[in-house]
Amino acid sequence: MNRLSARMQSMYGGQIQLTERLHAAANTDSVTGVANRGCFDAAVDAALSDDESPHNIAIVLIQIGNFGDVNARFGRDAGDQLLVGRISQLNARFRRRGLPALAGP
Repeated sequence: MNRLSARMQSMYGGQIQLTERLHAAANTDSVTGVANRGCFDAAVDAALSDDESPHNIAIVLIQIGNFGDVNARFGRDAGDQLLVGRISQLNARFRRRGLPALAGP
């Protein structure tokens, strides 16, 4: 019985890890690691539909001017580094509150 129990735990643990990886892949931007547009939309919908708490919500939208030119001139890796750097700055500023998300292009 112990072997069967151990086998079941092994199989179940693998399913949990797979589910967590799939959830992360579906909800985060693969380059920056922040929430993607779908995750952001779901978070806003959840916050607005919560009848138990007040709707104290602020949304800050930031656009990096001429970002396409950065990619064209310096390559996608440079553009990715720029995004990661800006997101890191935002995370430092709003570290306890907020959901940084990438909604573009």
